[in-house]
Amino acid sequence: MMSKNLLRSIFPLSTGPSIWPPATKLVTKRHFLKQVVIPPPCSTAPEKPYTIVLQEDRNFYTSSWHSLFSESFPRRLSTEYCYQELELKDLNSSLLEMSEDLKSYPSLVLVARGPLVSWVAQFYLERLPLSGLVMVDPFVEPCSEVMEVIIRQGSIGKSSTSNVGILSQIERGVENRELKLEPGVVPMLVLMSLDNQQIRNASKITAERHYDPRGPFEVNIEDAEDNPVEQIQTWIENEIS
Repeated sequence: MMSKNLLRSIFPLSTGPSIWPPATKLVTKRHFLKQVVIPPPCSTAPEKPYTIVLQEDRNFYTSSWHSLFSESFPRRLSTEYCYQELELKDLNSSLLEMSEDLKSYPSLVLVARGPLVSWVAQFYLERLPLSGLVMVDPFVEPCSEVMEVIIRQGSIGKSSTSNVGILSQIERGVENRELKLEPGVVPMLVLMSLDNQQIRNASKITAERHYDPRGPFEVNIEDAEDNPVEQIQTWIENEIS
């Protein structure tokens, strides 16, 4: 069986002199807008040898986790934090852009928030290593029910055609390739944040697909909490650090 929900713990913030916001830089590429936030000097947490990367499905959620992550993870965990917007035109170009953009970071904890970026993240892990993978509302095999929810849920944001390309290809079967990734290759956390039975079922199927009872790594599946930083931080401290 998969492990039970992890105990939540809150790590104290630094009591030293405040130096905030931390240094940032913006790098613009064809498909990505990347903001890198480095740990502030006031952080008392031991520096971690990995970078936390957040990717989100455009227009799928009413709000972004970016501000919350950029203000919390560098200071709490002394990690670099990076935000990326990926235009999912097709799977191959998305994977190429990801590999080119992330190759300078030798150790990554990828947080893929949304069904489409979670789907792409699994194929990325099939090609290149990660230190850990968090998937929010993921699916592993496209089906009409899940695709309908993605299209309907995506209408809550501003009008955008950024994901139309890959959605239409999935619907036509162009992108229905088999995931050959072995189960249990890295620590994984699957979070369910939507009150939608199709998405919740797809998330559970995804977790089961990647769980290996003989492997060294757990696949944790949980309901997303109101503060995902503490939830993901606890998982990182227990499963990766």
